[in-house]
Amino acid sequence: MKTSVRLLGSVVLTLLVLAACTGKSKESQASIDPDTELVKGLTAKDTADFIGLAQVCMDTLQAGKIDDGLNMIYCIINDTLMPMTDEMRENMKQHFKRFPVKKYRMEDFEINGYSNNTVKYSIFFQENPESEACIKFAFNPIRIDDAWYLTLKNN
Repeated sequence: MKTSVRLLGSVVLTLLVLAACTGKSKESQASIDPDTELVKGLTAKDTADFIGLAQVCMDTLQAGKIDDGLNMIYCIINDTLMPMTDEMRENMKQHFKRFPVKKYRMEDFEINGYSNNTVKYSIFFQENPESEACIKFAFNPIRIDDAWYLTLKNN
């Protein structure tokens, strides 16, 4: 009798331990951060696409094609990706007319997930090769349906 009580107690204890472990596993599966999962799953091609999109836009602006460059930049309004508003577009156009991209240098990039990312540039706006006069500029590339889109940082 003592043996069967001990055996029953061991079985119950084992089941409780298994249930506790299974419960923790389900909790940790439910708390997986989608941004973390995206970053973990990125390939070299994904990173090249992320940086390449910003580079193409900067090359277009450097070529003096301001309207074409601005066509590559979007904004988020009410959680929806949209082309820049007319006001934003005009402000950016005036900015690039005042400070044309004569040359640029990518300073840094950071991929944190679907929407909180950064590609930072120094934009040199004078022809003088000895001048280091520049402004800082940053994109916030976002990922929607396996594609990257450029938005402006802090827009």
